[in-house]
Amino acid sequence: MKLLIALSLFSFTALAQPIGYYLPKEYGGLAKSQTVKKKKVSRRAKLKKVSQPIATIQAAPQTTTKPKFREYTERLSFNYYVQFLGPSLSNNYQSGATYNRFKTGQDYKGDDLDGTASHQMFHSVSLGYQLASDYKLSFAYTFQDDLNSDIKYKAKNADGSYSEYVRFKGVSDNNKRVNLFVSNIVSNKYFTINANHFVEFASTFSAEGNDMNYGLGFQPSISFNTGIQGFYTGITSSIQRNYFKRQEYYQKCGEQDCFYPTRYQTLLAEVGAFANYALNDYVQLKSSIAFDWDQKGDQVDELKDFNKNMDDVGRLGVDVQVDYGVTAGTFVEFALEQASISRTAIGATLNVNLF
Repeated sequence: MKLLIALSLFSFTALAQPIGYYLPKEYGGLAKSQTVKKKKVSRRAKLKKVSQPIATIQAAPQTTTKPKFREYTERLSFNYYVQFLGPSLSNNYQSGATYNRFKTGQDYKGDDLDGTASHQMFHSVSLGYQLASDYKLSFAYTFQDDLNSDIKYKAKNADGSYSEYVRFKGVSDNNKRVNLFVSNIVSNKYFTINANHFVEFASTFSAEGNDMNYGLGFQPSISFNTGIQGFYTGITSSIQRNYFKRQEYYQKCGEQDCFYPTRYQTLLAEVGAFANYALNDYVQLKSSIAFDWDQKGDQVDELKDFNKNMDDVGRLGVDVQVDYGVTAGTFVEFALEQASISRTAIGATLNVNLF
C-alpha cells in the first residue's frame, strides 16, 4: 500500500486591529458671558499687546501595532483534511463495502490484490512554519479509519485457487513526515515549478516490525499558465526511497528457506496530471489521473523492474468554498485499467486552513 502523503494544503490569521479614540475638533467658548469693567488703556500699552497662541486638540492618529505574540505565530499554519470514501456506483458490494484503490496492488507472489474494503475516513493533520517567502517547513500525521467490519474479500493462493477472508473495522496510522515545500523554483509566463521534499520516520508498528530505518521523498510539480481565466492544469509526480536493515531475505519454512523471499517496498513512484476550472470565486470543477508503481527488495538496485503499486485511477469532482479557509467537496473515483462500474467509489472531502 502506498504510504500517503494530505496530504498537504489549510491558514489561521489573527489580525491586530488599531484601537483609536476621537476627540472633538474644537471646544466652544465660555458658557456664560462675563461683564468686564472697561479700563482706560494707554497708547503705549496697546502697542505692547501680546498675541496669545491658540491651543487646539486634534484626533489621535490611528496606528497599527501587532501584539507581541504575533511575531512568533504569524508564520504558523495549520491544516486539517478529511476524506470520506463511500459506496461504489455498483450495487454488487455488500452493505458497508466499496472499492478502495489503496487495498489494490500485488502480493508477494505478484498476483493482483482485491480492492474490496470498508467505507473509510482518511485524516491528515499538518502544522507548518513559513521559513521564507518560498520555503515552508511542516510536520504531517495521517491515519485512516475503516468504518465497517466483516467485509469479505478474496485472495489468490499459490495453486491458483481463491480463498475468502474478512476485513475488520479499526484505525491504522501511517509513518509521520517532515516536509520542506519550495515554491517558484522556476516561474515565468509559461509555467511554474514547485517541489516538496520529505523525510519519513518509521513510526508505525508495521514499519518498526519490518526494521525500516527511514524514507526520503521528492515530489516536483509543474503548473502551466494556460492564459484562460479560471483554467488550471499541470503535472504532479512523486518518488520515495525507503531504507531497511534488510530489504530482502528468506524466512525459514521448517528447516528450509521459504519458496518466496520477504521483500519490503523500497521504492514508490507516481505520475499524475490535473485540470481544474473555477466557475467563480467559490466553485471549482476538478479532474485528475494518477499512475503508480513500486519496487520491492533488491529490485531497487536496478531501475528496470517495476511492479503495480496500486490501481491507476481517475477522479472527477467539485469543490465549494463554504467559508474563509474552509472548502468542501465531493468526487467519484474510478479505475483506469479493467474499468467497470464495480471499480468506482463516491466520496466527499473537507479541507480546513487555520492561522
